[in-house]
Amino acid sequence: MPTKKPNKVGEVLSKIFKNGETKYNLQEFSDIKIEDVLYIFEKEKDRFYLKCLKRQKDVFVYDENTNKSQPEEIVRQLWIHKLNKIYKYPMDRIDAERTIHFGTKEHARADVVVFKQDKITPYIILETKIPKKEKGIDQLKSYLNAEGAEIGLWSNGHSRVILYRPYPREFSDTLPDLPTADKTIDDLLEEKKTLLKDTTTKADLKDIIENMEELVLANAGVDVFNEVFKLIYAKLFDESEARFARPDQEIFFRKYKDPSKTYSAINELFKKATRKWPGIFLERKI
Repeated sequence: MPTKKPNKVGEVLSKIFKNGETKYNLQEFSDIKIEDVLYIFEKEKDRFYLKCLKRQKDVFVYDENTNKSQPEEIVRQLWIHKLNKIYKYPMDRIDAERTIHFGTKEHARADVVVFKQDKITPYIILETKIPKKEKGIDQLKSYLNAEGAEIGLWSNGHSRVILYRPYPREFSDTLPDLPTADKTIDDLLEEKKTLLKDTTTKADLKDIIENMEELVLANAGVDVFNEVFKLIYAKLFDESEARFARPDQEIFFRKYKDPSKTYSAINELFKKATRKWPGIFLERKI
C-alpha cells in the first residue's frame, strides 16, 4: 500500500497568498485550523493539488515553476468545510461545479450549491471564482435568477456579501449571515444577538463601507459618507450600551424580519447616540 504524501498545506498557502497581487485572502477563515481541513500534496514535480472535500478528486492549486495558482479553489474548499461543519449542511445537500443553464444553449458552473431538504431545489449558491466584488455579485445574481435560489454568497476569502430574495422578487436585500441547516431565514432574522457571540468576527471597515455604498445606498440620492457615518455612530452607541449598560449584552443594531422594525431600532439608537454624544449630528432620523 503506497505511503500517503505529506500534507504541504502551510507551505503552499504561504506561496499562493504572499503575492501582493492576489486579490484573494483567508481572513474569513481565521477561526479554522486550515491544516486540519485541507490536504495539499505534490502530485507531480513542483505541481501541487488538493483533495476536494466534496468530489474527492485531485484539483490543481499551485505550480512552483510558473507561480500559477488557483486561490479561488482554496476559498471554495474552506467554504465547503464551513457549510458542512459550521452551518451543518450534510454533504449530500452540497454540490460543487454545478451546471447552471441560461436558456437552451448558454451555461456556466456555480462554485458551490446548497440544496433544500429535497436535495433537488437550489437554496444557497456560492461564487468564489471572481475576486472583484462588483463582477462577482453580478455573476452571482445571474446564477440566482437562473436557478430561482433564495440566497447567494459571494466571497474572496477576505470579505463576503450575502444576497437574499424571496423568489421571484428582485435581489434588493442582504442577510447578516447564512442560516444553519436547522433554521429558516426567519429564524436567523429573529434570533437574539449578543455582543460576545455576534460581534467577534473580524471585519474590514473599508469593506463594510463599500458594501453599504453598493448594496444599501446606491442610487439613493444621499451623501453616502454622511449616511454611512450615521450608521457607524448608531452601531458604536449600541455596542457601548451592550458592553456597559445591558446585563445580557444584547445588541439591537441588526436586521430584523420586518424592515420597519430594522429602521425603527437603528433610528432610535442614532437618536440616543446624538443625545449621549452631542455636537456631531443634530438629533434627527437616519
